[in-house]
Amino acid sequence: MERLNYFLKTTGQISPLQFGFTAGRSKADAIKTISDFVGHSRKQGLKCCLLALDIAEPFDNAWHPGILAQLRKLKCPPNMFNMVKDFLRDHTAHVTLRNSLSSKRVTKGCPQGSVSGTTLWNIIISDLIKLLSNEAKVKIVVFANDIMIMTQGPSLPDILKIMQTTLQTIDNWCKENRLKISKDKLALMPMFTRNKEVLKSHPTISKSGIKIVSQMKYLGVTLDYKMDWYPHTQYLENKVLHIRNSLVRCSTATWGMTFHKLRMIYKYTILPVITYASEAWSTSVSKRAKSKFQQIRRAFLIFITRAYKSFSNEALSAIAGIMPIEQAMQLYQDRRAISRGNPTNVVIAALKKIETPTKIRGIHPKDNHISVDLSGTAGNANMKIFTDGSKTENHVGASMVAEKDSKETHISTETEHDTYSIPS
Repeated sequence: MERLNYFLKTTGQISPLQFGFTAGRSKADAIKTISDFVGHSRKQGLKCCLLALDIAEPFDNAWHPGILAQLRKLKCPPNMFNMVKDFLRDHTAHVTLRNSLSSKRVTKGCPQGSVSGTTLWNIIISDLIKLLSNEAKVKIVVFANDIMIMTQGPSLPDILKIMQTTLQTIDNWCKENRLKISKDKLALMPMFTRNKEVLKSHPTISKSGIKIVSQMKYLGVTLDYKMDWYPHTQYLENKVLHIRNSLVRCSTATWGMTFHKLRMIYKYTILPVITYASEAWSTSVSKRAKSKFQQIRRAFLIFITRAYKSFSNEALSAIAGIMPIEQAMQLYQDRRAISRGNPTNVVIAALKKIETPTKIRGIHPKDNHISVDLSGTAGNANMKIFTDGSKTENHVGASMVAEKDSKETHISTETEHDTYSIPS
């Protein structure tokens, strides 16, 4: 499948609008694309709507003849085509009931979680992306089988006309590939406040069973029609404070978890939940959403430091040694940008030369090999390094000794506080 993935990527068959099962793209990128679309539409004075739909059981219903037909359409090389064809051939399902055995040839399905499943699904969904990309005033964002249809137009009748054509295209594509849309997850969110009743009474909406909503859950965040992210902060508050309340029941001022452990829980459990996909929404957060973030953070800091409720946020931050939420989000975004080799606004005066990490991409699988040295000389270094560690009631210690030619060349010892542990 590596060669097939290489072919699909180098020939541009995997659309940049497919954010799932593709290297270098994430859920945050998909969410940011939606946020940017809504913001751009409003700057142009256009109305827009978001239609969320989900393909029901995509891996179980992947139709084998449809996959092969799509590979022919993509002009897949014969050796790769025959490999996929042989892989999908002669699949049989066996059912045993008491003493009777029943068998049936299977022409649907690919192993979910396997290396082949994600590639085959990208082949299937690429056809739908191309069809909808030809529609005017329509943009699509796909993450695995979660599809977001974004439409814009000068008026509501124009949007309804575009949406009717789009839904017909999706319905025809599903019939052609023997797939179904999950009716329970169909939701339409108009990004405006007026004329919502017209949408509910429209024949296309009522016939398809589409729910009209003012907010929807998408890839771990809560989108709302205002795009001020306040409902998302409310969702985070319920989630985070539920965790805090559970910790309160097992930790008091005199026993239970220590300050350092609670601080570590906040840093590695709570903070990632709050900053998740913040690069997609942090620039357009409303004042009331920012205030909600401060309430969430303050509740945790009071619990960690066991301070009075009259303490200021600045004092709590200083005592706990935890940076403000805005700086934490910026740090999270900078780390993600650096890991991808993207520029940031960070200025580090201590570094005279900043190295940008690069990743080797576009290598054919036959050239991406591991060389093995069979000469017997590799790894025979003339230096030995010994390490050891131990723990007392108050401290954790570790030491290292380097030996060369039976002589100690380096000795170092480190002592840390009691929150560290020695792995058994």
